[in-house]
Amino acid sequence: MRVSIIREDNSVTVDGVALAIDCTDLWAMIHAIQWKDNEGEIEFVPDADGRRMANLKIYAMTQFQYLVDRFNIERERLHVEAEKKKRADEEKTREVSEEVAAIQSIRKPKTIDQVRSKGKK
Repeated sequence: MRVSIIREDNSVTVDGVALAIDCTDLWAMIHAIQWKDNEGEIEFVPDADGRRMANLKIYAMTQFQYLVDRFNIERERLHVEAEKKKRADEEKTREVSEEVAAIQSIRKPKTIDQVRSKGKK
């Protein structure tokens, strides 16, 4: 699993999918957390003089897992919301199609043969 957490952007990216997730409760000195498979790094913001602490190697995501959990909850919420919208759109399309079919059946134009055969009766 590849994870990128950027505090200032309130952004969590998991395996290439980025979502806006509140990251403001991270320590203010953290710029980003980068994680790939079994290890990662914490990147720090520069101090007032522009100096940046060296990145800190990490070997567990435990203390940041709550942000990945927030990401998963938000991704699921967006998925459910999209499915509801899709079903509503499909229902609206079905309703419109039925209305169009009803109108067409009422106003169906007659062919010349239909008009001629009606006159012969």
